[in-house]
Amino acid sequence: MNIYFLKYILLLLLTFSTGIAYPETQSNLFPISSAISSGVIKKIHVTEGQTVNKGDLLFEFDDRLINSNLEEAQANVRMASLKTSEAKKEVERSIELYERTVLSDYDLQQSKVKYREAQAELAQAKNRLVHVQWDKDYSKVYAPFKAQVKTLKCYSGCYVNNNFSTQTILILEKIP
Repeated sequence: MNIYFLKYILLLLLTFSTGIAYPETQSNLFPISSAISSGVIKKIHVTEGQTVNKGDLLFEFDDRLINSNLEEAQANVRMASLKTSEAKKEVERSIELYERTVLSDYDLQQSKVKYREAQAELAQAKNRLVHVQWDKDYSKVYAPFKAQVKTLKCYSGCYVNNNFSTQTILILEKIP
């Protein structure tokens, strides 16, 4: 197997497992970016020339907006869960009334549709919560391996916009 192909596969694994590193022209240099699409750098915890170990905190984003979004997403899940629970009870009542011929087919179907809508709303709320939690989890970026900080390309207060292309925050040189 071609050695370049193996390096490429290893690179892909590193990139998708950490979401932050990919090699530059030299095989031991790794630009570090963020998994978050955009945000303000709250603090950079390293300096140029500093040696970092795997797992050391490199930088973190201001997470006030993320925390607010997280609280909102959690509240939406709770509300959607309550709506789903109430819609399920309504279906059960509707079935009981339908069996006693007090409720029409149409009304029974309407209660079932409302229950399905509530289930879909709950699924969407849970999905949004996962996305916001992911942003929270990746608002701090750690060193993926032992390295020396070669270049800082950002500073505390720097706005990073990764919506269209990934912006490099710093470059690490891997230490064997």
